Amino acid sequence: MTSIVPAPIDDVLDVADVIDPAHPETPTAVGRRRRRGFGRLLGTPVGIVGILLLLAVLALAVFGPVIWGARADAYDLDSLSSGPTGAHPFGTDMLGRDLLFRVLVASRLSIELALSATVVGVVLGVVIGLLPIVLPGMFGRALVASIGVAVAFPGLLLALFFATIFGVVPPGRCSPSGWPGHPPSPV
Repeated sequence: MTSIVPAPIDDVLDVADVIDPAHPETPTAVGRRRRRGFGRLLGTPVGIVGILLLLAVLALAVFGPVIWGARADAYDLDSLSSGPTGAHPFGTDMLGRDLLFRVLVASRLSIELALSATVVGVVLGVVIGLLPIVLPGMFGRALVASIGVAVAFPGLLLALFFATIFGVVPPGRCSPSGWPGHPPSPV
């Protein structure tokens, strides 16, 4: 029977590259450094492509309104509500504005809204996460229990439950798809 011996702590943690005397050009498997964070991400082709796409979207959000702002608001009255064409690759809206340029210009707003939602979510999450620590025992436990109930149910089911309980929608007036207030089907 063989005994299992745990690996030395230096083999598990990051250590400096150890050069094998027989092959000085290659580090041994035990001594290789593990990459972390962006170094690990940039070490793969998928990571490099992802970073490049992220930088392209950010550059588009910063420079898009400056470059294409006027073209996004220009009217083409000859092609109102047209589909994709050579002149308008995404088509035009009801006022004849090019949808491609409007999407390019709106990317800044999309990035701003995403970052704002992230900041609000982090701040509210930290505040709600810290409340059970500072509240008295019974209130802290009640808050943790209510958060557990809210997380246990899917969002749409919870919205339908509250809409039915609080009377936003008359009872029984939910469509099979789950949208409250959907008009009844003619029978």
